[in-house]
Amino acid sequence: MSSAAALDFWRRRGGRVTYGRHEETSCFPVLDLGPGRRPQLLWPVGIYPVSGTVEVVFQYLKTRSPFDDTEQRRELLNRLNKIDGIDLPEAKLELRPSFPIRVFAEHGGEICEVLDWFAGVAATDLARRD
Repeated sequence: MSSAAALDFWRRRGGRVTYGRHEETSCFPVLDLGPGRRPQLLWPVGIYPVSGTVEVVFQYLKTRSPFDDTEQRRELLNRLNKIDGIDLPEAKLELRPSFPIRVFAEHGGEICEVLDWFAGVAATDLARRD
């Protein structure tokens, strides 16, 4: 499964893909949560094709439910680290560690499993808050 197929999966899962406008065009698989006047955006990674990296955005997740819980961020880290080519240090659970974009492309199916888990956790949390 390619990177494009993984992003298509994300869209089918209910997310959308946004693109940054800085020096390097970046890509973010985003979930829109928190309906009404308090929308909340949640995204697990930022993809940077020119630099060839995928950033895991723990720094932003740590202020957004349900990933403000360290254990939820640790679970995301552990799930990603099971993928060959990803080795994120636990010491970076509040930062933005990265892995090579080729891993995202070569292991799209496994990435989709992690994205599916991420979206499921977010949806469960949103339903609990309603």
